[in-house]
Amino acid sequence: MRLSRRVLLSRHATAPQYRVAIALCVVIAIGEPIQGSSVSFQALGDLPGGLSFSVAWDISGDGSVVVGYSNASGAQTGKRAFRWTSSVGMTALPVIPDRDLDYAATAVSSDGAMIVGNWGTRPFLSTASGMTLLPNPPNLSGIQATGISANGDTIAGFASVGGTVHAVMWTSQGGIGLGDLPGGETRSVARGVSANGKVIVGYGWTATRREAFRWTSADGMVGLGVLPDATFSIATATSSDGSVVVGRSGGGSHTTPQVFRWTSSSGMVAIGSAFLSPFHFPTVDVSSDGNTIVGRSPTGAFLWTPTLGMVDLKDYLVRRGVNGLEEWTLNEARAVSYDGLSIVGSGTNPAGDTEAWLVTIPEPSSLFLSAIGLGTMAASTLLRRISRYPTQRSKNVR
Repeated sequence: MRLSRRVLLSRHATAPQYRVAIALCVVIAIGEPIQGSSVSFQALGDLPGGLSFSVAWDISGDGSVVVGYSNASGAQTGKRAFRWTSSVGMTALPVIPDRDLDYAATAVSSDGAMIVGNWGTRPFLSTASGMTLLPNPPNLSGIQATGISANGDTIAGFASVGGTVHAVMWTSQGGIGLGDLPGGETRSVARGVSANGKVIVGYGWTATRREAFRWTSADGMVGLGVLPDATFSIATATSSDGSVVVGRSGGGSHTTPQVFRWTSSSGMVAIGSAFLSPFHFPTVDVSSDGNTIVGRSPTGAFLWTPTLGMVDLKDYLVRRGVNGLEEWTLNEARAVSYDGLSIVGSGTNPAGDTEAWLVTIPEPSSLFLSAIGLGTMAASTLLRRISRYPTQRSKNVR
């Protein structure tokens, strides 16, 4: 029996075919870059004297300080805010005299020097000089602090009064309410603030739905809409200059909420499925440039970049050579540093306890950058040589 097969003779292949092949090779090669050193995963432990429990809530912009809360009394209500650094480990924040428990740190400034959080229903500011309670804005109480700018000059949060909520902010001028979206209930919640302190994001209520907002002093509170066929949206974080907003949107035809990335030019774009945080706050954060997004998907902690798309963080770490994660469940990624290279979150450790963790992804090494340059030069040379060959049709070889 004679077999017929169609092959392309390499010497006579068309230059465009080679160009496509080489382009694909370059894309594959740089899609997941070689790093200068190993990707690392570090469990952060917990405060001594209480239950084995810790939750990471935020990381400083420079990646050096992690904040959150742990347990220090053995009782379920024995929360203490913590500050973690690689040199010192996890330490409890100083507390207000005679008020020992029920503290949670929720946000930290770029250099880690200023930390905000909540003592029950009162927001606090913690610095090297100690902890103070933030003043209530006029006619508002029951306040929670949720975000802080890079230099600590702007703090975002919300107040709960008479069964409703109001987005608020604090500056050197004191606390003020941010208003609400037009046409609906007088309700709004601020969830994040840009590094420059000029943009606050969160959600409010219109006449028909709960909707993500972006607030500036010039424009006030502006709704960002919802994803197609969705019935609500919630903004939780923004890039350093406030140009990129992230959060989640769902309801309607969406069986699970979707993570969105918003810009003024693209509008609200879905990037993958979201999941509610087990600690009640919706969880999506974004790097300074808006190109690294972390949070929780239905399968656990996720990482998103324009190159990777949305990937399961644990799977990504295993692919990158991190060992010892077999018995870990990475429940959620909570926050990311400004450069997108440090990620904090919480998970279930091998002992079955909830524990905070830190992932560090090193910058590409100089060797990697040199390899890209050499690869580009080689590809260019090869294309010039291939272009000398005449275009030929493929042949039937029997």
